[in-house]
Amino acid sequence: YTRLFEGDLSEEGPGLDAAENLYDAIIIVGTFTEGHVNELAMPSLLRVLKSGGVLTASVKALTWENRKFQAYLETKERECALEIVEIVHGVDYLRGGDDPSTATVFTIRKP
Repeated sequence: YTRLFEGDLSEEGPGLDAAENLYDAIIIVGTFTEGHVNELAMPSLLRVLKSGGVLTASVKALTWENRKFQAYLETKERECALEIVEIVHGVDYLRGGDDPSTATVFTIRKP
């Protein structure tokens, strides 16, 4: 790691204070949940991802359904903003923990 920074990815937040096309890959775990960050953070994340770069994220199942994440990703794919590589439903959200909920894990590529 060469730089650690905090960013506000909420709907009202300024996004990430990072240059465009900076990262080859982004991994997001435990961020897309109810009352936290939602799909509207994607433009800010895609902005800092290099062309050809991949982003993999987990989304709690409730958030995936309530926020209509799949429809959002499919719309952005039709707009050529991203390519859906894989979507896996039913992944244990917190294996061995007290939270029995599941998550969807998706991987996208920036064109």
